[in-house]
Amino acid sequence: MRTLRLEAEAEAWPLCSPQAFHRGLVEWAPQDLRVGLDDRLAAYGPRQFPWDPCVATWTPLPDEQPPGHVLDWLRLLARRRLRLEGIEARLQLSTAADAARETIRWRFLSLRVPGEVLVAALAADEGLGFTPGRVSLLPPLLDTDIPTAHLHLHLSAAGLPADAWRRVDRHLEQGRPLPEPIGRAWGAGHGSSTDREHALGWEQALSRARLCERLLDRFLGVPDDLALEEWLARRGDAETTSAVWELARGRLLRPESSPEREERIRCGEPLGPGGDPEARKDPDILRRGLLRLRRRGKDGDPWLKAVLVQWIRVRCLFHQAVVVDPTRPGLQRFVQQFRDSTDLGGGTLVDPDAPSRHSSLHVQAVEIRVTPGRGLQTARDQSGRNGSVERAVVVHLTRERDRQSPDGSCPWPAQARRALRQARALCDDLAGCIEAEPDLARVLRGIDLAGDEAEGPLWVFAPALRELRSGLDESFRRVGVRGPGMTLHCGESFRHLLTGLRAVSEPMLTDLVRPGDRLGHALALGLSPEPWAKRNDTVWVPAVERWIDLLWVPHVIRSWCVPVDAGTLLRLDGERRELQRKLFAGMVPGTWLDDPEQVIPDLYSLRPEDIPAAGAAPDLGAAPAAMLLILSPERWQRAQRLVPVRTTDEVPLLCQLQAALAREVARSQLVVEVNPSSNLLIADLDAPLDQPMFHLRPVVPNDHRVLPLCISTDDPLLFDTTLDDEVAYAWAGMMAGGDVSAAHARAWLEDALRVAWRARFSLPRPSPPA
Repeated sequence: MRTLRLEAEAEAWPLCSPQAFHRGLVEWAPQDLRVGLDDRLAAYGPRQFPWDPCVATWTPLPDEQPPGHVLDWLRLLARRRLRLEGIEARLQLSTAADAARETIRWRFLSLRVPGEVLVAALAADEGLGFTPGRVSLLPPLLDTDIPTAHLHLHLSAAGLPADAWRRVDRHLEQGRPLPEPIGRAWGAGHGSSTDREHALGWEQALSRARLCERLLDRFLGVPDDLALEEWLARRGDAETTSAVWELARGRLLRPESSPEREERIRCGEPLGPGGDPEARKDPDILRRGLLRLRRRGKDGDPWLKAVLVQWIRVRCLFHQAVVVDPTRPGLQRFVQQFRDSTDLGGGTLVDPDAPSRHSSLHVQAVEIRVTPGRGLQTARDQSGRNGSVERAVVVHLTRERDRQSPDGSCPWPAQARRALRQARALCDDLAGCIEAEPDLARVLRGIDLAGDEAEGPLWVFAPALRELRSGLDESFRRVGVRGPGMTLHCGESFRHLLTGLRAVSEPMLTDLVRPGDRLGHALALGLSPEPWAKRNDTVWVPAVERWIDLLWVPHVIRSWCVPVDAGTLLRLDGERRELQRKLFAGMVPGTWLDDPEQVIPDLYSLRPEDIPAAGAAPDLGAAPAAMLLILSPERWQRAQRLVPVRTTDEVPLLCQLQAALAREVARSQLVVEVNPSSNLLIADLDAPLDQPMFHLRPVVPNDHRVLPLCISTDDPLLFDTTLDDEVAYAWAGMMAGGDVSAAHARAWLEDALRVAWRARFSLPRPSPPA
């Protein structure tokens, strides 16, 4: 699969190379376009093949003409990867295995080049008078009437990158400043330092793209035999001609002129008002421009070609600034990207019926996840809507660690207190609103804990979540509606797989979950320990985290009757005692530290009021005294020191604990939410069957290690995906990575769709009165 990633990068490079954008390169020159690509490919790690195959990517196939221009490559790439089927665009493929590989390749290509751009190029090449919509990835054999639910959709990232592009266009149309994330994304740097110094900023670059659209909107209405240069000359408008001449030459440096002229060019005013705004819709403007070049014949229109190339490159660079970067995995990077980009797509999901109308799947329920501040308003909006699907609003708390106190104390006590205050305030607000508006209880259907687990362990939030759920249960009971469900992001981000397994177990150890609740991602539950340990031979873990892991192991071994080698337990117990000696040096903590049966329950029953405020001395007689000692300022810095752990020595233990945990999840009747794109890109997996979902619910027929799971999109904006796409990616992983029949793959996916329907928090829509 890494080979497909590298090939997708090479294919996209001529269209989205920042260096080529800055220099205005439009002619086909692989030796020029190669500049910078080596650095991008190196970000994936050790090269698995030499450069030559990447160059071969740009070599025409036997039935293709050699490209002589960037637009020629766009046309060839569109034909290689896509085909038209009726009014839809689908992947170009022949066999089922080929379909799986092309679907995986598309996952990475579509993160670099917007699918709409390639579809427009293909439509122009076919001479179509319209532009098809998004590429349909779902194989026809997966068409099904099974009702399913879309269960993991953050409102702030519910849109697609194309929605963000249109939102930016509205900002420019209204003369408003662009959202800050766009400036930061561009400011992160593309190309050399010289390029960054002289290149236009995002606002100027996007304004130039808008100028291209205005220009094309007017020019494409004139006779085909008239070239852009000639048309401009006939207009006699020197200002317009000068602006377009800069575009056509690819001159993207700041104009050497007065601020007034730059502002006029930036805003597209030289072209004047007029034109139908709907006619400038991207990507139809690109199809019309390419179609005009096709009609003009071999020589084409050099100025028009250059303007189209500038527009395409701005569009591609914008797309890459919004979606996740496949060369930068990790949850912390994703969280930052989420914070930067969600302002661009937030709130675009105004109609929960849309996933049902625009999906080949039978989507009959949608859950929208919102922050507490938007929860009530979103619930009111949805409760008053009529539609064909069930809808639910899930309010989520977010892990967000406070800065460390000046005295060096742990930031988690303040976070725990803040979470509890937030939960109490939210509970009071919702209780009052539900009493006044009982219908809200039919829409406000869930609680979620999201965010990077490194920003706050579950024991920090457990008191707040318990109190919030208990209060909402009471409010809902009074209006005759069952209480809300709960979903927790867990086991998604960890240094050691043992820590990830502990995180997955914590919702059950803390009695936070009930049958029918859901676990988000739970990567640790599905990662194969042996391959993981080979990739991570030695990991560095904070001492306090390792100490809690070593306390957790004997606790779950006794609780779940896990058969573990006695020698392993003795070795881990010795390591725990040595860590304890270092963490509690100079103090007499008491014999309870040696009893995991006491320390672990104490940890998960910790209340914010038990935690001393900054500067206050801990009460050593209060439970859990162990954590009060760790949280004290004089111990915190020592507890955060990293200690090395050899993972290969713990593979058998990890396998046994993982199997026992899977049985406990199944016994607790919990459902695991999986998001194929999120898992693939954030966890930086190497092979299709490395996806944890295939270990939670193996694809091998008659394998009895089965856990209920459902498939969702997570954040469509950041992954440029839909529910149909995510099901297609899961199918591709099975077909490309395992000896699985098409019938078995279909049955596997249909079962995941049924689980999603059963696990939904939404309530059936009331029947209309007779």
